[in-house]
Amino acid sequence: MKVIFLSLLMLGSVSGVTKEVVRVFQPVSYHDTDSASEYGVKGQLVQAAVVDRPVVLSGAFPEDLVKSVAMPHRLPTNNPTYEVEEVNLLLICGLALEVTRSENSIEVVLDCADLKVPETVELTPRQIVSMTIEAIRRTLRVYYQEGAHDTFECHLTLSGLAEEHAKLAELKADFQVGPGAQRREAE
Repeated sequence: MKVIFLSLLMLGSVSGVTKEVVRVFQPVSYHDTDSASEYGVKGQLVQAAVVDRPVVLSGAFPEDLVKSVAMPHRLPTNNPTYEVEEVNLLLICGLALEVTRSENSIEVVLDCADLKVPETVELTPRQIVSMTIEAIRRTLRVYYQEGAHDTFECHLTLSGLAEEHAKLAELKADFQVGPGAQRREAE
C-alpha cells in the first residue's frame, strides 16, 4: 500500500509541470497570399510581418521563451487553395536559435550557417534577420514588462555567417528586458 501511495505521489509531482500561455512574436512570411505589411523603410511593403500569437509553454524562462520564436507556424485558413505548410521565416530560411542564461543576462545566438532564402520569399537576408531580432526583442519585452521580474541584459549575436552574409553581423543587439528597462530607455 505504501508503495502505491508513493508511486502516485511521485507521479503527481512529475505531472505538475507549469503550463503558461504567453504571447510569442514570430517573423512570418505572407508568400502565396495577397497581403503585405510595411517593414523597414517607411512606405516599403513586404510580404512578411512580425506577428504575435498565443503559445502554451513549459520549461526554463527566458530560454524556452526565446526558443519559441522559432516554433513552427502554419496560418489557419478557410481557403482550400492556400497550402503553405510553414510561414515562420526562421524555419523557412534555415535559421536556428541557441540560448544560454547566466545570473543577470541571456546570450542569444542566431545561427545563420544554413541561411538560404527560397525564391518564393521575396525578402533579403537582412530583412529576415532584422525581423527575427525584432521578434525576439518584442517577445521578451512583452513577457517581462510587468510583474515581479528582475531587469536583465540580452546579448544577441549571429554565428555561422557565410562570406556573402558577413555584413549581417552588424545587426547584433544588446538590450535590457524587464520592468526597469523601459523606464531607463525613456529617460
